[in-house]
Amino acid sequence: MNRRIFPASIFPISGCALIVLASSGPIATAQQSSPHQAAFALPAQTARPAVKCACPPPATATPKFSLAGGSYPAPQTVSLSDSTSGAKIYYTTNGTAPSESSTPYTGPITVSTTEKIEAIAIASGYSYSADASATYTIASVQYPYAYVTNYASSTLSKIDLTSGAVTGTAISVGQNSEPFGLAITPDHTKAYVTNSNTGSVAVVNVESNTVVVPAIAVGATPFAVAITPNGSTAYVPNYSSNTVSVISTQSNAVVDTISMPGNPFAVAITPDGAKAYFVNAGNGTVGVVQTSTNTLCNTGNCSRSGTYPVPVGSIPSGLAILPNGAKVYVANYGSNTVSVINTTTDSLCTEAACSSTATYPIALASGSGPRSVAVSADGSKVYVVDQTSGTVAVIKTSTDTLCTPSTCSSSAAYPIAVGPGIWGISISPDGTKAYVVNQGSGTVSTINTTTDTVSPATITGLGSLPTNIATFTEPVQ
Repeated sequence: MNRRIFPASIFPISGCALIVLASSGPIATAQQSSPHQAAFALPAQTARPAVKCACPPPATATPKFSLAGGSYPAPQTVSLSDSTSGAKIYYTTNGTAPSESSTPYTGPITVSTTEKIEAIAIASGYSYSADASATYTIASVQYPYAYVTNYASSTLSKIDLTSGAVTGTAISVGQNSEPFGLAITPDHTKAYVTNSNTGSVAVVNVESNTVVVPAIAVGATPFAVAITPNGSTAYVPNYSSNTVSVISTQSNAVVDTISMPGNPFAVAITPDGAKAYFVNAGNGTVGVVQTSTNTLCNTGNCSRSGTYPVPVGSIPSGLAILPNGAKVYVANYGSNTVSVINTTTDSLCTEAACSSTATYPIALASGSGPRSVAVSADGSKVYVVDQTSGTVAVIKTSTDTLCTPSTCSSSAAYPIAVGPGIWGISISPDGTKAYVVNQGSGTVSTINTTTDTVSPATITGLGSLPTNIATFTEPVQ
């Protein structure tokens, strides 16, 4: 019997390659039961070739940036994420194309000067993703400022942090509006102010210091507001309504309302914008919202090991999240403690899970009443405002223990004595100072975050019952 030898042949089919390998041997006449079989039918009594389909693997999803590229008046923090499970992200900032040998992404990127971030993602069983990039233009010189809400006088004061003095005329945000919380958009162009007495949010143009939207109607008694890192959305907890209003910063309208039982009082958003955490003062819990869907987290959509809402201490009043997004620090006014939440599992930190040197929750001095929380720019320290004692406790985040002169600053006396009735706190744009609002004296005190010491000079000239503060920068005009 004659034998025929067939060389290997490759036929492209729908993006794959049908490879016919060389072989020999007699075969029967091919049965043509389909068009594809007919296309590759071989004559009778020929060698049967081996057939193999080689398809390229699917591509890894393209990385996403938490902040759109554009011009910003101050340094920004950018988070990268990828929807392909197990994907690793690599990025460059020097103009070269990213590859596996580029810098691996491990946490938020601080953009202090004008630069372009380029990134790719790679996952096992997938091909490289498409390149993603964003260019950020940062103003070379910025002046630091702060806004302070004046609860009793229903105004907003602006402070020039360079001179340490109030500048301009107080901004009225509505008669008897009782402004309480505020947040600045990431591009430092707008301030969102919650008016607790009128159930509304006012929007202030930072450059002109004028109210551009007098009242976005939300729920009853809104005490706080936080804005997503990409600047698109503001979340407002409504204490008396047991809801959260979701505001589009583009339309300045409420686009969603989330049920939040337990009297939500304060809010913080993770650096990647994926989750928002709300302290519920009425039931001692922290509610977690998945921002992509604006739904409450549960063990099915966020963390299987989480307990939702997360139980913390009595009357939680403030919270803050580390720059790397790993932990949430919650001030419990009623129990004189600080609870720490692991954001990966949405469970309370334990000695085994977070720090073997810590005792959780972190106990403050007897008779304390912690209200507000702020994190240092480098994430190494957490500042906890104690309204009752008029002091600021400092936590070393690497160990989750209270600072002492031997562990943090030999120049400091911990807790840091500030003044009566202190409430809000905000870190300066350059990270070198913490500004604390003194309701009792109607002033703002300044803490040096390197030495943890208080400046003897206070900022005066505020309105009646100043409550909260937010810092920002403006470019040189």
